Amino acid sequence: MSFEKLLLVALLISLSGCASQAPSVRLRIAGGERITVDLGRGGVVGGENKDVKIGTAGFLTNTQQRKGVYVFGIEFKNAATPRSVKIDDVTDDRVLPMVDDSDAKVAGRIWRWTCPPIALDDAMLKWIREIDDSFRVYRILIILGDGRQVKLYHAVFYPAFAKERIRKELGEGPS
Repeated sequence: MSFEKLLLVALLISLSGCASQAPSVRLRIAGGERITVDLGRGGVVGGENKDVKIGTAGFLTNTQQRKGVYVFGIEFKNAATPRSVKIDDVTDDRVLPMVDDSDAKVAGRIWRWTCPPIALDDAMLKWIREIDDSFRVYRILIILGDGRQVKLYHAVFYPAFAKERIRKELGEGPS
């Protein structure tokens, strides 16, 4: 092989690394299905298609009330509008229904939902007591105004230190 061909092969091999995809992780969800979650610089890459973008999904705390809330926000693009939005937590073996908005309304282009405040001892928060890092996976089913159906998965990563902070903010003593 000539030097030029060898150089070309070396260049092509080195450039192939530049085209590699961002890291991802495969997660098992309810029903035994496996999904792939892409990881970006700031964490998990959110669910999105040409009509819908998941903007907010997860659990937030209110340290004064010593309670927390699940919040979800979905952006509708390209004149898409929701007829209904259903969200389930499919992280564990059993599906946990969270939202069933059969008359979904948007403010601007955004649909928002926040649950009533919940305390640390609520069954929905048992995952916070697990000391390891964890993902929560939400299946989002949307029926658009024109009848089309959209199904997206959105994962949120909670490192162990963040879960410890949440426990303390919700009133659990030092661990």
